[in-house]
Amino acid sequence: MKVAQGYFRHVHRQHWGIECYHRALKQLCQAERFCVRWKQAIRNHLFCALRAFLHLEAKRSRGLIASWYEFKRHLADQAITNFIRQAVTHPHGA
Repeated sequence: MKVAQGYFRHVHRQHWGIECYHRALKQLCQAERFCVRWKQAIRNHLFCALRAFLHLEAKRSRGLIASWYEFKRHLADQAITNFIRQAVTHPHGA
């Protein structure tokens, strides 16, 4: 079976987009990491992960962030900065 090169590229782009979506949903939105067994709690967790991803994608599509991973890195940088500032201003947790 021979497939036209243009069609193959089109299908490959779609496939790659789906792979990127799944990777981001797992890595950035923690879709796989839940410590519950109750069905409703699992559904709630997955729903929240999907909503988080949709918020990331909306920010990216509006040009507010360059990529999903940039946003996560920015959040981590903020958390580290806040932790260091607090440790410097209150060295013994006072």
